[in-house]
Amino acid sequence: MSPSALSIVLTTFREGKARNTALGVWSAVAAGGAAAGLVVGGVFTEYLNWRWNFFINVPVGILAIAGILKYVPAHASTASHRHLDLRGALLVTSGLMSLVYGLTEAPNWGWTSFATIGTLVASAVLLTGFIWNESRASHPLMPLSIFKIRNVAGANAIMTPITAGMLGQFFLLSLYLQSVMQYKPVEAGIAFLPFPIILAVVANTVPRFMQRVGFKKFLMAGSVLLGLGLLWLSQITVTSTYLTGILPAIILMAAGMGMSFISVNIAATSGVKAEQTGLASGMLNTSQQMGGALGLAILSGVASSAAEGSGLDPISALVAGDKRAFLVASLFAGIAFLIAAFVIHSKKQTTTAATSAEVVSVH
Repeated sequence: MSPSALSIVLTTFREGKARNTALGVWSAVAAGGAAAGLVVGGVFTEYLNWRWNFFINVPVGILAIAGILKYVPAHASTASHRHLDLRGALLVTSGLMSLVYGLTEAPNWGWTSFATIGTLVASAVLLTGFIWNESRASHPLMPLSIFKIRNVAGANAIMTPITAGMLGQFFLLSLYLQSVMQYKPVEAGIAFLPFPIILAVVANTVPRFMQRVGFKKFLMAGSVLLGLGLLWLSQITVTSTYLTGILPAIILMAAGMGMSFISVNIAATSGVKAEQTGLASGMLNTSQQMGGALGLAILSGVASSAAEGSGLDPISALVAGDKRAFLVASLFAGIAFLIAAFVIHSKKQTTTAATSAEVVSVH
């Protein structure tokens, strides 16, 4: 659903100011949804039941279907074939699942155990098989030729560490707020409320300056702010307060995500042909989802290992584990910055009369 929706944005607005504005709205909704879910989830858990966090997807799905039927025009397929690369789909799905499963269970199995090494080796074999299949299939699931577009390859490489750091951070920080600071679920949710607000403001402000400076500088700046916020969290203690220990980090990370998400969306879709927008959108969405899964697996594993080896009391051990995990998450942001600096190519865009008219339609 997500790549299909993004494809609609890309095919509706041409490259330039109009598309940047539309992607700003898209980025604010897409990235802010995860943070807003923490707030809503806290309310459900506190006043109803934690199971409502899953049940609420039913009416949300119904609303999504209603919106699609009402606002999205139907188009006939322009595909020249109807072949599905089922072998490629099986290989990449199995490979990615094995990777996440191995990283998740490694703290329990042991990083050098046969089970951990075997699962990770199996993942490598399956993913290698996927690449081999894509290079030979008549109608590949993911044509490797799209990686010849430099920004597409770079943007996907950036999306994975960015979401790895952020989604893993949400999980660990939620536990810290409730276990160490003794926040109730709804209070922990409200503590994250500044995140979606700041993110939405930044994501909708950045497009106004994108024409003059390009998206590369915003992508680099966003990675720096994200890294600084995670470094701030790596300094928390058992006695840290929300105003000095948590809120400044949330502000930095939200601003960084607001800059990064819109910039990486523009980078991942710039120079992509109209018939490849679905592919580019699907790849970016996969990088985002896999980044979140890998980030949660890696950071929770780091936190668990550091806590178990600290020899401290349970609360102090939890904090020690979180600090180590937040430090690792800041390294993810550093990786994103390096890719943005040395791989992404940004050229300033020019505004035409046509794109100016499209901007009016966006607003």
